[in-house]
Amino acid sequence: MKQAPPLKKEYNYKQTKVFIRLAFVILAFVSVSVTLFSYLQARQIQNEYGHDIFQAYNSQALINDLFSNKELSQNILRAHATAKTQEARDSLRQQFRLTHNAHTVTLLTLDTLISQPLQRKILNELIRDMKRYYVHADSLVKLNELGHTTEARTYSSNFIGPFYARHQELLIQLSNAVTIASKKNADNAISSLAHVVDEYVILLLVTLAAVTIVAFILRWIFKSLHLENDTLNAEVQERKHLEQALKASQKEFKSLFDRNPIPMWVYNQHSLEFLEVNEAAIKEYGYSRDEFLTMTLKQIRPETELPKFLERINELGKNEDATGRQYLHKRKGGSIFKVELRSHDLPLRKEIRTRLVVAVNIQEREETLARLKKSEHLLREVSSSIPGAVYQLLVSPELEMKFLFLNDGFRALYGLEIEDVYRDISSLTSVIHEKDIDDVFKTTEIARRTLTPWLHEFRIWHKSEGRIKWIRGHGLPTMKDDGNVLFNGTLIDITDQKEAQAQLVSIEANLRALLNSSPQSIYLLNKDRKIIAFNKVAEEEVKCNRLIPLVAGHDILTYIKPSQHQEFLEHHGNALQGQATLYEEGNSEYWHEVAFKPVFDKKNEVIGVTLSILDRSEQKKAIELIKTNEAQLAKAQQIAKIGSWELDLKHDLMTMSRTLYAIYEVPYESFRPTFTSILQRIYHEDRTRVLREYEYALANGVELVCEHRIVTDNGTIKYLSQIAEIERDEHGVPIKVSGTAQDITDRKHAEQEITNAKNLLQSTIENIPEVIFSADENLNVTYVSPKCREITGYSEQEFLENANLWLSTIHQEDKEHFLLETIPNLRTGLKTNHEVRMRTRDGKTKWLLLRISPMMDKNGRMVRLDGSASDMTEYKKAEQRQQKLTEQLLKQNQNLQQFAYIVSHNLRSPIANMLGLASIYDKENVTAPVNQKVMQSMVESAYLLDTTIRDLNELLTIRSQAGIVREEVYFQELLADACVNLKNEIEQCGVSFRFDFAQAPCIKTVRSYAYSILYNLVSNAIKYSAPSRKPCVSLTTFEVNGYICLSIRDNGLGIDLDKQRDKIFGLYKRFHPKIQGKGIGLHLVKTQAELLGGKVEVESQPDQGTIFNVYFTQLQYHEDDQKSNVN
Repeated sequence: MKQAPPLKKEYNYKQTKVFIRLAFVILAFVSVSVTLFSYLQARQIQNEYGHDIFQAYNSQALINDLFSNKELSQNILRAHATAKTQEARDSLRQQFRLTHNAHTVTLLTLDTLISQPLQRKILNELIRDMKRYYVHADSLVKLNELGHTTEARTYSSNFIGPFYARHQELLIQLSNAVTIASKKNADNAISSLAHVVDEYVILLLVTLAAVTIVAFILRWIFKSLHLENDTLNAEVQERKHLEQALKASQKEFKSLFDRNPIPMWVYNQHSLEFLEVNEAAIKEYGYSRDEFLTMTLKQIRPETELPKFLERINELGKNEDATGRQYLHKRKGGSIFKVELRSHDLPLRKEIRTRLVVAVNIQEREETLARLKKSEHLLREVSSSIPGAVYQLLVSPELEMKFLFLNDGFRALYGLEIEDVYRDISSLTSVIHEKDIDDVFKTTEIARRTLTPWLHEFRIWHKSEGRIKWIRGHGLPTMKDDGNVLFNGTLIDITDQKEAQAQLVSIEANLRALLNSSPQSIYLLNKDRKIIAFNKVAEEEVKCNRLIPLVAGHDILTYIKPSQHQEFLEHHGNALQGQATLYEEGNSEYWHEVAFKPVFDKKNEVIGVTLSILDRSEQKKAIELIKTNEAQLAKAQQIAKIGSWELDLKHDLMTMSRTLYAIYEVPYESFRPTFTSILQRIYHEDRTRVLREYEYALANGVELVCEHRIVTDNGTIKYLSQIAEIERDEHGVPIKVSGTAQDITDRKHAEQEITNAKNLLQSTIENIPEVIFSADENLNVTYVSPKCREITGYSEQEFLENANLWLSTIHQEDKEHFLLETIPNLRTGLKTNHEVRMRTRDGKTKWLLLRISPMMDKNGRMVRLDGSASDMTEYKKAEQRQQKLTEQLLKQNQNLQQFAYIVSHNLRSPIANMLGLASIYDKENVTAPVNQKVMQSMVESAYLLDTTIRDLNELLTIRSQAGIVREEVYFQELLADACVNLKNEIEQCGVSFRFDFAQAPCIKTVRSYAYSILYNLVSNAIKYSAPSRKPCVSLTTFEVNGYICLSIRDNGLGIDLDKQRDKIFGLYKRFHPKIQGKGIGLHLVKTQAELLGGKVEVESQPDQGTIFNVYFTQLQYHEDDQKSNVN
């Protein structure tokens, strides 16, 4: 690379800095001056004209509000004249007053904003006219309320119309005056703004001159710098070209080295030190780059490899390449792996000879090859041990089939030679049952076309055994490159399973009839959640809800929503641990009761799970179908094959057929059977018995028939059935024993499973939370499940021995309906659901839901009844609680409507007043006279708002105390306490009292409520007494229809019930406006009486007095009652 020439001259950088600094100071001074001048001028214009424009805008807005209020007032007057009801007139009159108040507030606010004489003159005329307008408007309202329609129209035309027109004209004049004043202020503001703009233009011209001077200075500076920069750029450009060429070559090599996914490094061939490593080597060996650069090649070799490594280094020439050698390397963590190395000698670097090495990790490849060999060996061993046959079948697109592999199990399964099937596959298809062969080919074609697993059951004719066998075939298809499909699968003999299932059908039928009579959906699941059995209700429910058939053997999760899988697995797992689970699920319309219960065998071990689902939607709209899983018989084992044997007693020689070798699981080639060796394989508990029966048969010449167990060499226990005959010589001496042995292990297992299935189904019926029963045509109970003892208290035996017992426990009223209506319906074949009450053994009454299905003969005559009885007592109690809750909700709804009315009227009025007063409050002049009046009015409104809120709080407190403890309360004590608190009012009015509490002196209730009721009614009787006569209050108590009635009579002013009956107990309702009161007392009386479960009735006539009858309930629904502290 060339060295850059020296610069021809140096530039005076100090002088350049001075010129640049001077230029920027000039620009900054001019910019700040222009900005400051603009701000001061704009601020001055804003101060002079902003306030006037803002006031004019507010004035115009208030004038618009006056226009709106004027039109609203006129519309309200028109609506008032056409209103039909007094309530509508009252509402419109209240709206008119609110509009009047808003109009007044707007005029007062406008009065504070207008200062010009002409505008104030118009405003004063508006205020005077407005006062006269509302006086005439009140007169017009009174005429309308008195029904003087003609006079009201004349009055409106003579007075309201002219005032309305004049008011409209004055508003227009005021609006025009405000608009003219606003326009004048705007013109002045625009003139001032134009003057400021002219001054701003002069400043901009000065600024432009300053910028021109600065630009000239900077141009001279940049020109000088440019000359010097050209010289420097020429040198720098030349250097860059040379450096870029070098960097490009280095970067290309570095990129290839670092980004290579195979570990690579460069090392010193003399010292074996690492000089450079790539990222792949760092990741593979676990060392960092810095750690690698301090290491040698010896440190990545295992200790045992070092001699071999050093020998190879010495053999390797300095300049030659090395390829394809395999070695062991060691990672930082100590793990050893195999690599394949390739190396290449590099040019000298500073007299150092280096070499590039590429290390390919082949450890995973070697391990994979080893696993493949091991898997191949294992596969061959597994295929030979699989029961049945293992095959490999190649199917072409034209459905030409060829077996590529068949194991030895095929020969025993089909009775055919494997070589014959290899040569001609028709030898195999010829033994398939004629009714199954088409399905075999059809399912194979579907599996080949869709590449889905092939699974099919079919029959074959086993020629050597002379019988039909059932085969289950399974295969997994794989598409080859040439379009052929390769099937790998198995063929298993399921004949014994099919025959065992046929035996189970008849056993299952009777128990299934009982289960089908149950209204529940019942399922029996095994430990793998497979459906073993189910009843008719379960089948119909799945078909209706899921639109798919319910199939035994499927996973129950197939018929359950995915969102419920986790919960189901948890409950199923708990049942397998012996824990029963019962819970409810559903929504407002559909409810089910779900039960998971374990099923035990005779050894008390869990062998399955019953899932029951009962639909309880009709009972409480919250309980749903119970699904009960019914146990199904365990699948049968394979039926054993039969072998023959002979024992030569004279020479002690024994021969057996090949089948017996397979039964005893001994090798045919090496095992030599003898009487002793066979006897040793008999189970030790059966050996003595078998030997005794054998000796008895020899001694007496009878046939030997026995069953016993054997133990094979691998510990397997089997059951054998032996039949043998004794052959004797002419002297009667036994010389030979010939017999057969049949492996009945599968039959024994099947019998045991049948027994378990019976127990399982019986256990399912016993675990159903209902009584399952059957009766004959005369209503005599023939079967009843053990659940009857829990529900009725009577045992199964009692129901079976006493035919009339179950009918005698039914309530008399329900019995008549049952015998007269339900039984006739059953005799016609109708299924019936019927609710009855029954008396249990301990005298308690329970509600039962009877679901009964009749069984009819071919002549339509009832021959049997099957049914269930479920305890619905809790449902009935819940129904009563629901009814009470509904009544409470209706009352709460009425209370909410009342409170909504209060909030929208009683709270809104004081708040609206406060907002209106706040709008006319003079914030700038706090000491203004109007502010004192505003504050006084706001205090009055706040007091009114506080009073309303306190009243509401008192009502809410009362309604929240419905659960207060009840006690015995004496009416005379309550009256005495009320008279003490009303002492001043009683003395002032001279009230006389008469009372008679003899018939009902006390009541068990909430003391505070009873006192409040009596106090409010007595207080009202005093407050609303008639001035023309001496007040008299009478109080009496008596019992009527389960209530205790407190009757309070007065001779006061009375109430016109024809007009006020619907409002008498309303909140804030008052019927004598001249007498002070809140209108809350009677509302409290009604509220507290209803919270106590009672009611209030009133009788009254104007000027004749009032009678209030308060009914207290004598029924107690609280469990926290206590005795009164007062005797």
